[in-house]
Amino acid sequence: MSETKLGHIDQRLTDVSIAYRQDAFVAQVLFPERPVTKGADLYTIYKKGNAFQVVDDKLSKNADAHELQFATTTDTYSVKDYGLRGFITQDDIDNADDPLKPEMEETEALTDAILLGREIRAAAVVAAMSTNTAAVSTKWSTTSTPITDIEAAANAMFVRPNVMVVSRPVWDALKFNANILAAIGGGFTGLKIATEAMVAQLFGLERVVVAGARKSSTKLPKDPSLSYVWGKSCVLAYVPRALGLKTPAFGALFAKKIAGSATFQVRKWDDPTKGVGGRRVVQVEHQSVEKLIAEDFGYHLSACIA
Repeated sequence: MSETKLGHIDQRLTDVSIAYRQDAFVAQVLFPERPVTKGADLYTIYKKGNAFQVVDDKLSKNADAHELQFATTTDTYSVKDYGLRGFITQDDIDNADDPLKPEMEETEALTDAILLGREIRAAAVVAAMSTNTAAVSTKWSTTSTPITDIEAAANAMFVRPNVMVVSRPVWDALKFNANILAAIGGGFTGLKIATEAMVAQLFGLERVVVAGARKSSTKLPKDPSLSYVWGKSCVLAYVPRALGLKTPAFGALFAKKIAGSATFQVRKWDDPTKGVGGRRVVQVEHQSVEKLIAEDFGYHLSACIA
C-alpha cells in the first residue's frame, strides 16, 4: 500500500467507501460523477441552437462536405476538498469478532456524512437556478392536477426529461393523487396507490426517484430538528446514460481521481496518545464540485405542496 506522511491509504476501506451509497441520496442522479485528473479545468457548454441547425447536406461528386459548426462556450470547474475522520478505541478493536468490522462501520458512517453534505450542496445548486424554475401555484394534493404542471415543465425544457426527482413529502402527495391514479388506470378508480415505475411510464420517463435524505438544523448535544434536504421540490432533468467530457447534460459532479481511478480515498493510522492502548484513526477524503452544465436540460418545480 502506498505510504503517506500520515497513515496509509487502505484499499479495502477505500473500496467500502466507494461502494457505499444510501438509497435516500439522489445527488448522483442529477449530478452524475465525471472523474477528472485535474483539480481545475474548462468544460464545454453547448448552446440551444446547435440541435436545430438546418444545414445543406447534399454532397456533389468530388466535392467537400459542408461543415457542421457548433457554437459552444466554456466554463470552469474547481474541485473543493472534503474529508472527515473518526476514531475507534483499542477496546472496540479487541472486542470485535472481525477486526475489520469496526473500521468498515466507521468508514460507512464517515462516507454517509460526506454524501449528506454533497446532497445539501446539490439541492442548493438546483434551488439557485435562474431559468426553468417556478413555484407551483395550485399546491399538489390528493385531488389537484399535478399532471398539468409536470407536462408544462417538461415541454418548457430544451429536450424531454428522462428523470424526475421528487422529495419524499411531494411523492407522498403524488402517489395518492386521484388524477394520476385515474390516468394510470385508464379511468379505473380502484387503483389506490401509484408506484415510481407507474408514474415514470405515465410521463414517458426512464425513472422516478424519491429523495428521502433528511438533515438536522441543530448541533449536538441538542435534539435533532429534521427537515428534508430537497424540501417540497420536483426536479425534471435529462441525464445521459454515459457522461463524457463533452456530453450535453443537466449537470455533473466533477470529481478528482485521488486513489488510482477512484474519487474517494480512505486513510488510517494509529494514535497511541489517546485512551488506554491508543486508538485507530480513519479518515475519508474526496475532492469534487457540483456544476450545472445546461439549465435548459432541467426544470425545477418548487413549493409543490402546502
